[in-house]
Amino acid sequence: MAGKSQGRAPAGSQSIRRAMEVLSFVAAGKENGRRLTDVSNALGLNIATAHRLLNTLVFLGLLLQRSHDKSFVLGPELVSLAAMGHSHFILRDVFKDPMARIAAISEDTVFLQVLSGSETVCVARTTGSFAVPALELDVGTRLPVGVGSAGLAMLAAMPDDQCEAVLQECSPHYNSLGLKPSVVRQSIVTSRTLGYGYQVGQLTKEVAGVGVCFLDDNGIAAAVSVTALSQRLDRKRAKMIVSLIRDECSGIPGLSVFPAVLPGPASTGRLQPSQNSRVVAFKGRRPGRRS
Repeated sequence: MAGKSQGRAPAGSQSIRRAMEVLSFVAAGKENGRRLTDVSNALGLNIATAHRLLNTLVFLGLLLQRSHDKSFVLGPELVSLAAMGHSHFILRDVFKDPMARIAAISEDTVFLQVLSGSETVCVARTTGSFAVPALELDVGTRLPVGVGSAGLAMLAAMPDDQCEAVLQECSPHYNSLGLKPSVVRQSIVTSRTLGYGYQVGQLTKEVAGVGVCFLDDNGIAAAVSVTALSQRLDRKRAKMIVSLIRDECSGIPGLSVFPAVLPGPASTGRLQPSQNSRVVAFKGRRPGRRS
């Protein structure tokens, strides 16, 4: 998938690759962290090798070892390097307040996703009061572009040749998720007609989403999406939420919404939070984290 160079790894890269595997595995442990034995067993490393890698990463500030349980978590140097070196963290900051307002008004969960080659990466999430916890993407989750409404919005904004190249690369990954590439193609046609990404039951039949793409001088910058139970997101309410996203995110310096004007008649009415907001427990298939 995107973001990874193709072909054979350069000579002498084994240690770097192992260190990256350790960092990824520890990151997946989130606040619970990972213990030495966890790293050794999960990555197939002997204890001495795992211990040496972990200690080196701690020395470099990329990991921290907590004193109370000896587990490892991501270190401050890793966060600092990422924040200094990647515009995605800037995007997360500039979208923070608009996403909070969208979540408060819609009561649904709002995601910010960026394009990384032929994958989308979730970089921020704001949970509304009417949430579906089992289906929320984690920050850091990667999915093939076209899976989810944000990815559909991105594909719809691409020139035809770029869109086709991404579809060709992603087709095997669609199949692995139980999606037919032909269905994704038709969803792009629908999204271009509507002016926003829209999916119902793409991975789970009870869940729907809308996504709006934003551009910068280099092309696609990000997409903001809202996911909800499909019964809450029919076409009428979907268009109202799209208008809400576009309104709340307008005026962000350096970004423009795509398309500039929605096709068809403008939506009528404004979303108003209900009096009976709640969190909905849902047992469904959750999109997996991609590495």
